[in-house]
Amino acid sequence: MESAIKVVSEKSAMKMIKNFDNLVLVHSKDGCPVCEYFIPEVLEPILKDWPHVKVKMIKEQLTFPVGSHPVIYFFKNSKCV
Repeated sequence: MESAIKVVSEKSAMKMIKNFDNLVLVHSKDGCPVCEYFIPEVLEPILKDWPHVKVKMIKEQLTFPVGSHPVIYFFKNSKCV
C-alpha cells in the first residue's frame, strides 16, 4: 500500500527541520512488514488530527545506523523532542 506521506531525501529533511515549527520525520524501509502496517493504519489516521504538523518520510539509508523500522522523529522549533 502506497503511503500518502511524501518521501524526501535525508538532506532535504535536514533543511526542513530548520524551516518548520512542527515536523515529523518517519524513516521507513521498503519491504518492512511493520512499516507497511503501522504507517497507513496507525500513523496516517493520527496525523489527520494534526493539520499544523508537516510529515515527511525518508526511505534511503541514513547517515547514522538505525536498528529497526519504522523510526519516528518529532521536531518542535528545530529540536528533536
